[in-house]
Amino acid sequence: MAAMIARFRLGTAPWATLPLLLVAALALSGCQTGPAKPTADPNRKVKITTTQEGTGDLKVQNGDSVWVMYSGRISKTGVQFDANTDDPTNSEPFQLFMGMGMVIKGWEEGLLGAKIGEKRTLEIPWEKGYGENGSGEAIKPFDDLTFEVEVVYITRPGQDEFWDLVSETKGTGPAAKIGDQVSIHYKGTYLSGKLWDDTRARGKTADFKLGDRTRVIPGVNAAVEGMQVGGKRTVILPPALVFGLTGNQFITGNQPVKMELELVSLNGRR
Repeated sequence: MAAMIARFRLGTAPWATLPLLLVAALALSGCQTGPAKPTADPNRKVKITTTQEGTGDLKVQNGDSVWVMYSGRISKTGVQFDANTDDPTNSEPFQLFMGMGMVIKGWEEGLLGAKIGEKRTLEIPWEKGYGENGSGEAIKPFDDLTFEVEVVYITRPGQDEFWDLVSETKGTGPAAKIGDQVSIHYKGTYLSGKLWDDTRARGKTADFKLGDRTRVIPGVNAAVEGMQVGGKRTVILPPALVFGLTGNQFITGNQPVKMELELVSLNGRR
């Protein structure tokens, strides 16, 4: 993840949930035979190894909404049981809410303090994974787990509509302002790199009046304002400045997106 130039605020956003990696509440029935059960050790901690430092001021804390790319494997066998990193161009980041018990304890412990762009290896003891029940066919009772996790985005309550300016190339002439007629090219991807739209590939610019929220998402209005013809900006927009929880036919709901913008014309001037 590239370092941010700046993060800008627009307002507030709703919350949502995703089901992946939810903590299972499975009940055991009948009698078990075989080796004695391991004794749970409450002092076992998640081993955290940082393999890539993150950037920026935000560090994951309880209450944050966090998007990650990850892969998980059984520690003792090395067998992978889940991932969204095998083909990032066909996957989307996974969202979790910190400190709400929606994922295994090992994740909530292991991600605290991480910055955007940070990569960590989390070695999670079974007590903080799926415990004595396991999960599905892949994760057996008492399995220790190892995850490779990258934090790709963080939002915090009260900062849900901040947007990030990643890079900028200045253009020429007057700066775009609300009410101007603009034409832009853009390329939109999820933070995994998965493409959701590219106007150059379609061979047509996006033309609109700056500030018109009936046709343009709030984040694009905010990011294009102040640009000059020929100028380029790469921005990252939170879900609240895209299509919120619901998304639309092009964009999955509750996903931050990266947009590469170029101002092609301003009030007919190229």
